Amino acid sequence: MNGRSKKVSDLLNEARIPVSDRSGVPVVRTAPGGAVVWVAGVRADERFKCTAATRVAYLLRVVDAE
Repeated sequence: MNGRSKKVSDLLNEARIPVSDRSGVPVVRTAPGGAVVWVAGVRADERFKCTAATRVAYLLRVVDAE
């Protein structure tokens, strides 16, 4: 996206997630009200992706509760 931000609703629209299912899509943020790191199953923010300089990483896994 060339350093430009995009609304989560726009990402969900592009991923063709139905409006009725959007409340169930996990969103990982740096803090309440902070930057969005990952919209599970849709996209991760480029600023938070692992690189050769990454020293600490957390593995987050989304498990379907059904």
